[in-house]
Amino acid sequence: MKILLALLLSLPSVVLASETFSEHFFYVGLMGGYANVDWGPVISTDRATLATNPTSAEGVGGLYGFDAGYQLNPYLQFEVEYMRLPTSNLTYSVAAHRNYGVVDSTSIMDFYAVIAKFIVPLAETGLSLFTDAGPAYQRRSDNVAVIGTYEPTFGAGVLYRASPNIQLEASFQYGSGTGESEMNPMDDYIPEVYAYTFKVDYLF
Repeated sequence: MKILLALLLSLPSVVLASETFSEHFFYVGLMGGYANVDWGPVISTDRATLATNPTSAEGVGGLYGFDAGYQLNPYLQFEVEYMRLPTSNLTYSVAAHRNYGVVDSTSIMDFYAVIAKFIVPLAETGLSLFTDAGPAYQRRSDNVAVIGTYEPTFGAGVLYRASPNIQLEASFQYGSGTGESEMNPMDDYIPEVYAYTFKVDYLF
């Protein structure tokens, strides 16, 4: 009886030991999280900018998206990702209404990126730390402008190999945005983005 009990208790460790985690694989997944879309630099602070800039803006909230990638080895992954960022609510003055025809507006932001992840595995824990960097494309769509820009992006996070086919990730991603110094900055402004994401990936 004691021998049988010992065998049953040791079964989970035998199963775990029999699992082989592939060092290179393709993966696809879904993500959710929270982001801050920063409109601060174009908020109107005096009469000189009332006619062209919003008087207030809020772009904080949830995000969703997906990713796909390939792990070349335990230290390097290449990934493409898409995020629909939180909708921003913009308020303009009467003076700005004469220029743009809007007082209240919503702005939709889409974020696309191609990144390389540089990974540091933490012994046999299944956990890894990483930093990433790459090019991104950010698109803004609202009543004032429908524009996009290419920009650098970088981030950092934690990976966890939950099973041979499941990878979990918690991470931070930054997009630099862009803008021009001109009479109507809202015609070209793309806000900075600070995104906090959680991903669940399926490995092939």
